[in-house]
Amino acid sequence: MQNLMGAQFLGRSKIFIYILGLLWLISVVSVPISIHASTNIIFLGDSLTEGLGVKVKDSYPYVASDILKSKGLTNLKIIVDGISGSTSISGFSRLKRNIKQGVIADYLFLALGANDGLRGLPNKVLYGNLDKIINLSLKNNIKVIIVGMQVPTNYGIEYSQEFSEVYKDLYKKYRSTNKVFLLNFLLEGVAQNPHLNQTDGIHPNTKGHSVIANNVSDFLAKIIK
Repeated sequence: MQNLMGAQFLGRSKIFIYILGLLWLISVVSVPISIHASTNIIFLGDSLTEGLGVKVKDSYPYVASDILKSKGLTNLKIIVDGISGSTSISGFSRLKRNIKQGVIADYLFLALGANDGLRGLPNKVLYGNLDKIINLSLKNNIKVIIVGMQVPTNYGIEYSQEFSEVYKDLYKKYRSTNKVFLLNFLLEGVAQNPHLNQTDGIHPNTKGHSVIANNVSDFLAKIIK
């Protein structure tokens, strides 16, 4: 009788231990799934990113997001932080605020600098401001897409060329991290095309944003993992 009771007790103990082990395994496995449930991208920019003059849903970040989701990236979430008229100096504090507010991001789409160039601000200042933003991103385990800009030669050809090189130089500096990428020019195929821009000749219209969105989504599809 005692042997039978002992055998029953041992059997129940093994089942109990097995259930505990199974529950522990489920809890361990489920944690990463909840953390990596989505791919989050912050679009940090100016009026081009804000979508000045077009409906919010027609601005390139949202159209690009829709394209990527239609291609299977259904877990994509975007945070659009575009402020009209902003220069690169605002980027650091804006990103820092997002991080402090608990915004979780996997990628930063860094699309600032156009207004710096239009105002003729020193290219060294632009470099320094963007460098700080990239540093802050990497320290918070956020990968960065540096988005190149170009400006007219209002302040001279040399200024315009040096301006464009800022983005390339920053990419060269961080390329070895494998966490920083370069999209050469945000307005590729759109700049100076009257059919794709509003009457001011600067801000893309709905069709222009669609072109940008296609370029951006193609680029992001290659790097998002």
